[in-house]
Amino acid sequence: MKKLTLKQITNKIKKIIKYLKRPNRPTAIICINDIMSYNVLEACKILKIKIPDQLAVRSEEHTSELQS
Repeated sequence: MKKLTLKQITNKIKKIIKYLKRPNRPTAIICINDIMSYNVLEACKILKIKIPDQLAVRSEEHTSELQS
């Protein structure tokens, strides 16, 4: 798996924040891997969205780098 730079991660989180600020925000997000779900969780933390009360997040792949 390709390593992402901090700038790339920050840009991804900014895009997720923009998506989650829409008036018709989803009630659940299914992520293709743990890195994506981590970014979604970080965006939720910034927006003070409560997981799982306000948004359900699921990751379909369990990346070993995030298990430590």
